[in-house]
Amino acid sequence: MVEKVYMAPRDVDLLHRAAGPVAAPPPLAAVRSPRQPPTSVASPSPLAYLASVSEDRPATDTSPEAEELQFAVWRQMTPAQKYAAFRRLQAMADAFATAGIRRRYPQADEREVLLRRIALHLDRDTMVRCYGFDPQAQ
Repeated sequence: MVEKVYMAPRDVDLLHRAAGPVAAPPPLAAVRSPRQPPTSVASPSPLAYLASVSEDRPATDTSPEAEELQFAVWRQMTPAQKYAAFRRLQAMADAFATAGIRRRYPQADEREVLLRRIALHLDRDTMVRCYGFDPQAQ
């Protein structure tokens, strides 16, 4: 049975704003079809995931045709477009995390929601030492 999830209107609005405008993929005529070796990344960046995906190592849950189209779209994107896509995904993940916290702690004010979001990334001792907030005690 599928559980229905309630999201407050402010969370739905935040998700829509986080997703941002969606750019159309390049026309198929502009897509190169032969596989090309992955581009190396000289230094770590927020796009490390994209650099770690190798065209020689296909995803196990994606058809070869869909995977080829995805790599073709990535090849056509500028670094700025790739970074913007990364930021939209990150904002959407943050919005989902915030919605989940609000669902689990409906009485939490904005500060507590923020602190609980931060606590998703820090250990308990650091939260208590730096923010004076113990996510387990509250």
